[in-house]
Amino acid sequence: MCALYLRLSDDKKKTGENVADQERACREIAEAMQFVVFDVYCDNSRPASDPEAKPRPEFERLLRDADAGLFSAVIVRHADRLYRHPIDQLRVSRVFGTRKILVHQEWAGYPLDLATPSGVLNAGIAAQVALYEIEHKKERQKVFHEQLLREGRPQPGGPRPFGFNRDMTPHDLEAPEIGLAVQHVLAGGSLGSLISDWNNREIPAPRGGKWGYSSMRALLMRWSNAGIRQRTVIDSVTGRRTAIEHSPGTWEGLVNEEDFRALRIKLEDPSRIRHRGQVGRRHLLSHILRCGKCGGSMRGASTTSRAGRKYLTYQCGAAGCRLGVDYETANFVITEALYSRLTLPSASMLELTAGERDKAQRVKARLEQIVGDERLIETSKISPESRLRQLEGLYIERRQLEDRLSGITQRMALAAMLANQVNIVRDGKASFKLAAEVKDQVRHGFASLDLNSKREIIRALFRIEVQPALKGVRPTKSTAAARVIVTWIDPITGAPEPPDWSDCEWMN
Repeated sequence: MCALYLRLSDDKKKTGENVADQERACREIAEAMQFVVFDVYCDNSRPASDPEAKPRPEFERLLRDADAGLFSAVIVRHADRLYRHPIDQLRVSRVFGTRKILVHQEWAGYPLDLATPSGVLNAGIAAQVALYEIEHKKERQKVFHEQLLREGRPQPGGPRPFGFNRDMTPHDLEAPEIGLAVQHVLAGGSLGSLISDWNNREIPAPRGGKWGYSSMRALLMRWSNAGIRQRTVIDSVTGRRTAIEHSPGTWEGLVNEEDFRALRIKLEDPSRIRHRGQVGRRHLLSHILRCGKCGGSMRGASTTSRAGRKYLTYQCGAAGCRLGVDYETANFVITEALYSRLTLPSASMLELTAGERDKAQRVKARLEQIVGDERLIETSKISPESRLRQLEGLYIERRQLEDRLSGITQRMALAAMLANQVNIVRDGKASFKLAAEVKDQVRHGFASLDLNSKREIIRALFRIEVQPALKGVRPTKSTAAARVIVTWIDPITGAPEPPDWSDCEWMN
């Protein structure tokens, strides 16, 4: 009995052709060796260079099944499909070595026996070499990109930016449209009317399809429109990408800098956001689910099947993407994960206290001060340039405070859920019977909360990504559930927090 493991770091075409080719080759090896294929484990678009950055659910399932003794061999294209980091190599060596599972490689031509010292040595050397290549490549890329930033040169590669030619000269047709769009918004026009106008005139979006709010806003907020080299900053906790000003660019801008800064202030004004908090939120996971294809947020939507049946989905709102997942399935996966986690909360979850309420009051007080300061600056007689820069600084601080207030609200909602909960672990032992009772209490307690509190608790505990469906795989409830990838996070720090129940002994 054997298992097939398939992986590709980045399936840019989203077709699954590469992993399908791996499967064909691995099946040929299994047939030649007269193996019966137990199961196929596929992590498409899942890098293995950093085990903590992006989980590989099928890799974890492979290790569990291997430890259970469900097969005696694993067939891969090459061992680097299994691991690219010493941490994963050690995990594979421990499980496969203990169970004496051979790794057959299509490209290497010889089996890897991790039950022998030489096999473990060869695997370790390969993992260290791979880690060296990864880190060395990062250093070269970092030096190269820092040089581009210092010189103000644009980022090479990628699709042609809308409004510019490949050499960053203004595009004859698209550049004037951006200038007119900026003036339209500054004059009080809405993004909605602008989007309708561009779609009616069939101005194509950068990735094809029609323009939407997210794509139009991202286009107008782009620093390169004003000839400014932008730098992308990635939040280490939330993973959010933010483009910030860095230095003057080496190309001609499409709009003047004063108009561009005024536009950014206008579009970042929180009063423009109509759906904040529980206002307008009707779906449990709207804007909590992240699209595994483009990284955008997903929201509640509806679609119609070929038979004419209308049903609810969560769908990516980015232009040209529209990745979707079954509504009820996504809700079920997340609520079951939440019930399980709250039944046996971690130490960090139990540290939550009502002291968060005082923090919230201080943040709200500062937000009120910022509103007053903004009014004073807008009515002052200082130069327009100074006024724009001061307002921009206040808007940035306001945005940071709102993010902080959101985190406090999440922790307060979670603390309320855990306030009267029974601890099922006593003296390092946990009871199945007591766990079942507590899980029922958690289920009923969560169901009694308002929608906003439910959403805040989910935000505090999980990061959720929906992967694209594999090509040629018939969509079912189970395949939809498998596409919902849940990462546990620490509710205090926001850092990944893998489940660890190994310290307690379960009793009947």
